[in-house]
Amino acid sequence: GPGVCMELNLAFDVVNWYAVLTATAVVFVIGGLWYAPHLFGRPGIIAADAQMFGGPARRMDVIFVVAFIMQWTQASLLAAILGPNSDLMTGINVGLLVALFFITTAIAIHYVFEKRPLSHLLINGGFHLVSFAIMGAIIGSWH
Repeated sequence: GPGVCMELNLAFDVVNWYAVLTATAVVFVIGGLWYAPHLFGRPGIIAADAQMFGGPARRMDVIFVVAFIMQWTQASLLAAILGPNSDLMTGINVGLLVALFFITTAIAIHYVFEKRPLSHLLINGGFHLVSFAIMGAIIGSWH
């Protein structure tokens, strides 16, 4: 009902924007490491994604800006969900639940229809599990 929307609006009034920005920056760096060639950014996965989205001639600066904005959006909503009275463990647990039951399941639906291998889901879903747990930890414990 209307009370839920009003409460969410109030939740954004008490968001710790420094924690959100810090969580976003940390996860952005972790994403760079996660998808680096020496970790999970294997050439086969990169090639599959490049072919899917029209070839490798994409501007990396645009990709990084969009990724940062999307991660900031995720951290902002996670902060609103956690509220001002959360703690480290609540942040981690809520982050893991959101990543597992919303993000990873949504990705899995797409991957089933796209006929992607399970390894793609494990790499990308795993990134979101780690990143949301870290965002939750930072946001939940920063008061």
